[in-house]
Amino acid sequence: MVTVMGDRESDIFAAWARVPDANVHLITRSMHDRRLANGDGLYATAERFAFTTTRLVVLPEREGKRSARMASLTLRFGKAALARPCYTPIAGCRSRCP
Repeated sequence: MVTVMGDRESDIFAAWARVPDANVHLITRSMHDRRLANGDGLYATAERFAFTTTRLVVLPEREGKRSARMASLTLRFGKAALARPCYTPIAGCRSRCP
């Protein structure tokens, strides 16, 4: 099994569309509220995921940029089927959008 983790810069449909098989898992922090195959939005769907956990994280001071602070970090886990974007450069074609 292979797990690939990515930050917001990895939130691209092409990465998700090319998962080679069931033994590869992608964990990506989302940058956009993606449209799902069922027409719902990703963020609204994630709010309903059964498994969530919240932790407080200490963010250290960044000299001249921000003071130290506590941040609340919530992790949600669940399945969602992304809808294909209206234009996908990888496929080189346009698909119908609702």
